[in-house]
Amino acid sequence: LLDDYLQAVEGVKKNLLRKSTPSGLTFVGELSHGHFSPKMDHLVCFLPGTLALGAHYGLPADHMELAKQLIETCYQMYAQMETGLSPEIAHFNMHEGSTQD
Repeated sequence: LLDDYLQAVEGVKKNLLRKSTPSGLTFVGELSHGHFSPKMDHLVCFLPGTLALGAHYGLPADHMELAKQLIETCYQMYAQMETGLSPEIAHFNMHEGSTQD
């Protein structure tokens, strides 16, 4: 199972991880029929905890760095909303020159 987990994390990093523009928030998008979508469900916010626990128990240290980046994005999903509640789904901006993520 450890090998499967490490392979899955590497797959996420290679295929689904992107940064928003202009703030550079790290997010996990979606692939559908080979097409990347900058859409992240709120449930992805469980991933930073999983990564942090793994790093705490001896898995690669870069998993902790990724966890920190993702948890900042999850925090911003709350902080940037007038209600203080995160949306269920967020679409991130990836177009240069934009003013909002």
